[in-house]
This record gives sequence, C-alpha cells and structure tokens, in this order.
Amino acid sequence: MSVLTRLLESYEKNHQNPINEAIHIIAIPLIMFSILGATAAFDIFLEYVLVGVVLFYYVKLSKTAALLMLVWLLIYLGLVALLRPYITEVSIFLFAFGWILQFLGHLSREKSLLFLRIYGIF
Repeated sequence: MSVLTRLLESYEKNHQNPINEAIHIIAIPLIMFSILGATAAFDIFLEYVLVGVVLFYYVKLSKTAALLMLVWLLIYLGLVALLRPYITEVSIFLFAFGWILQFLGHLSREKSLLFLRIYGIF
C-alpha cells in the first residue's frame, strides 16, 4: 500500500462528519497559504525553498498529487505577490482563523482533536 493511500485512508477514518470535512476544505488551504505568506514576509528565498520542499514531498507521494499541489502553490504565490504589502497581517489572521475553524470543527463534530489524540494529549 502506498503512503498516499495510507494517508487518505487515515483521513477518511478520522473525518467521518461531512460538516467537518467541509471545514477542512476551507481551513487547510487557509493555513497553508498563511504559512507560505509568513515565510514570504520573512524571506522571499525561503518562500521558494518551502515551495520546493512541498513539491518534493508531493512528488514522492504521487505525480498527480504533485501536479495538483503545483497548481495550488502557483495560485498561492500569485496571491502572496498581490498581497505583499499586507502579507504579514493577512498571514497571521488567516493562520489563526484557519486553526480556529479546525478546532471548532473537530470539537463540535468529532468531539476530539485528532492531532492531540495521536500524541496522547487530549
């Protein structure tokens, strides 16, 4: 079984609620964008290093997944460039908002925080 298949099966097993899945569809891209934006605000070279690392990871998972991630990353890079004067503030806001959505989705719909459960914290 491939790593991608295992990751997707784990996600499916731990995310049974459709509302929580919808929250993930919104929150995960917000968090990803905020991390790229914060990296760009710190150092533009690191922004592209991060893109390279992410693409390398996705190529290892699947060439199709890497192609889809490349499209997302190009969109993100364009948005970061457009928002450059405000990228620090936008990134902080989106990071916090994305994680608040994640917490609310898991707590209200799944009654747990998966990543905390994995590490035995909650």
